[in-house]
Amino acid sequence: MFYQLLILYYLLAIVLTSPLKLDIEVHRRDEIILPHPYLRKRDEFRVPVSSEYSVYTTILRIGSNRDPVRVILDTGSSDLWVMSSNVSCVSNEQSKEQKTGFFDSILTALNLKATRVCTDNGAFDYLNSATFTRNDTNPFSIGYIDGVTTKGFWGYDDITIGGNPISNLSFAVAEETSSKIGVLGIGLPEAVSTNTKYDKSYENLPLKMKNLGLINRTSYSVYMNSNEARYGAILFGAIDHAKYSGNLTTLDIVNPPSSLQRLRIPISSIQIANGTNSPTTAVSKGPSALLDTGCTYSRFSKDVVDSIAKQVGATFSKDKNQYIIDCNIPATTLLRLNFNGQPIDIPMTEMIRSAGTNTCTLGIDVDESNSLSIVGDNILRRMYVYFDLEGKQISVAQAVYTDEQNIEIISDDNFQTDGQEAGSELVQEEEKNTSSASNILFSWSFLISALSVFFIYNI
Repeated sequence: MFYQLLILYYLLAIVLTSPLKLDIEVHRRDEIILPHPYLRKRDEFRVPVSSEYSVYTTILRIGSNRDPVRVILDTGSSDLWVMSSNVSCVSNEQSKEQKTGFFDSILTALNLKATRVCTDNGAFDYLNSATFTRNDTNPFSIGYIDGVTTKGFWGYDDITIGGNPISNLSFAVAEETSSKIGVLGIGLPEAVSTNTKYDKSYENLPLKMKNLGLINRTSYSVYMNSNEARYGAILFGAIDHAKYSGNLTTLDIVNPPSSLQRLRIPISSIQIANGTNSPTTAVSKGPSALLDTGCTYSRFSKDVVDSIAKQVGATFSKDKNQYIIDCNIPATTLLRLNFNGQPIDIPMTEMIRSAGTNTCTLGIDVDESNSLSIVGDNILRRMYVYFDLEGKQISVAQAVYTDEQNIEIISDDNFQTDGQEAGSELVQEEEKNTSSASNILFSWSFLISALSVFFIYNI
């Protein structure tokens, strides 16, 4: 009996110290129905997008029938919403939703050209889920910067994410949308749409995980992996110290008064580095920027983009409404963002996009409204980022592309990131999560089942 109790203690220790790992898959333009990185209000020049255009997704299992639904991972919003199995798919022109409370997201790419393609990435049959509860207290509606809109209703049900069950999670079900894929928003709980519209809050996914005791702190780290890789990962309640070099630098989240609460931090300066030469400062005082996994390209105000373009020899084309840049820019040329003394280097070869034969444009968009700067995927791929939603802080470091792991569970007792020195593979389909469970640490559901069997066997 002593040895059996020892085994039980060991299993419990594993359960209480395992982070929740969510695998995110990289999809290229030709693998998922996403035609353009942005549908601009100015349509004089649409950049043809090649394979560098990517979107990060994961598959959820929803309801008693475990319906598979693919969603975009988005740190720029806070709600989970998925397609209903009987959703009405409309174009932007058909959508009559009033455009208020917009979010910036990869969904600006999703302008429908057909009538049923919005269910091609999966849909939730809520009518046949025995565990679904509908909540019609307030309607759900959300809009994105270039006119993509979604409306529907709220409810809650059981969801499996990364092989781990989350019970009674609140989310929205889309009844009408001009998007092609749902969104898993994991931003600040204060920014859920019910709070901003109706002054009513709820537990979004990160907060729900904390309150269920699945993680010790409402936090997660994001590792997007290299431009060539197909996989990245999110660790809820944990940091993988093998995935970055140097130190993690911690910054307070900053948001202007009366603005939507976003995962925004200040950029101290922006420089251009070239080989052994001293870096040239393009912007001496950088903007505060949203770190947004749901946005393919980064975006800054016109004066910031002008300064960067000047330093890398890019020239603005009025005909094309884009900055034209040499396609053969040296690989040694780096865009350097400084975060309170922490430099993040991005090769300029990753900051350009093809615009036809022998023509390239700068992969940084202009925020014409001068309202929100965004650090998108083309920069985030070079960053390891720890989002502490509970402490309202974000920690950043230069990413290291490696399969090695050195995972630390974060709790209030051991929480420390600033100045801390650094010490997987994802799946194409959710079913492969099951077959590669050993690479996803241990599943909570598996361990709890094992404990149940242990107790029954020994009664």
